Amino acid sequence: MIYISIIVPVYQAECYIERCLLSLLNQCFTNYEIICIDDGSTDKSAQIIKDFILRYPIIRYYYQPNKGVSAARNLGLSKASGVYVLFVDSDDILKKNAIKALYNKAKKVNAEILIFGGQADKLLLTPDWVKDAFFTKNELYNSNSITALFSASGARPSVCNKLFYKKTLDGLSFPEHISIGEDIAFLFMAFPKAENIVCWSKNIYRYQVSNAASAMNTIEDKRKDFFDNHLKTVEYIIDGWKRLNILDKNKILFIQWMIHFLDYVYISLNEQEKLLFKERLIKVFLQLDITYEETIQHLTYVPEKGAITICKLFNSMLHQVKRYGFKFGIKSIIIKLFEHIGV
Repeated sequence: MIYISIIVPVYQAECYIERCLLSLLNQCFTNYEIICIDDGSTDKSAQIIKDFILRYPIIRYYYQPNKGVSAARNLGLSKASGVYVLFVDSDDILKKNAIKALYNKAKKVNAEILIFGGQADKLLLTPDWVKDAFFTKNELYNSNSITALFSASGARPSVCNKLFYKKTLDGLSFPEHISIGEDIAFLFMAFPKAENIVCWSKNIYRYQVSNAASAMNTIEDKRKDFFDNHLKTVEYIIDGWKRLNILDKNKILFIQWMIHFLDYVYISLNEQEKLLFKERLIKVFLQLDITYEETIQHLTYVPEKGAITICKLFNSMLHQVKRYGFKFGIKSIIIKLFEHIGV
């Protein structure tokens, strides 16, 4: 019986895939499979994997024309036969005997999603978001899965520091129209389905910061595309949560998160780029059906580092927004929107 399926999307990974596979094989656990999805690589990635398969039959190889990491992971999910699923990027590694530790922990605490710790390969060069993503404390969330999504250490933005009970993922897939932010979109759909989420401080995952081809290192040059994908992620989650009928009861938490998620990219856009997204942003806020009174009473925006409250923003910046328009970021758009729709 296969207990854990490890899904590894592979694209142009000839410099990293051998190291990754060796780490996945350096385990004392036996009942697992490694599913490599080649997303149209034109380098030597396929040959390296096939050479490994000759020696290690637990590795399985599938090829698809280049469709992106989401499509690769979705194909991996369709091929997975394990009780649990683990996602590992082809340039990252797991620590020795990590798989046994993860399986034993998940079984012991009956976790449907087990969040675990990790670190980057170059600590001095590690961005804050990577440190936050892989810093995990010991925490338990049963029957509070959505709270965990916003509050649990290590809950966002990566799927790679989580062991998923496969049945919890039934009916879910990664959004293939989103190329940056697909992990978050997937997590926002997966967490509400889980009844028992456990955070474990054990350091398991090793993230490769030094890969110049990684999304983390290329987004600065593609601000407009980056924001477009962030907005697609928000739109996807709003649509999904409305279908699940969970948006209204979690609206305040969602908007607090959304503002931070969008704002730190939005403020880097120039004025012309901001105008391109104006109509979509207005549509997003209209979909949320947020009122001025709700904002004043509930949207105290404090969870993130350096955040200010929307309440203060209303009181101190309204006259500036009237004068300067959209210069002050997403938070000012909320104010402008209230004027626009006559609230």
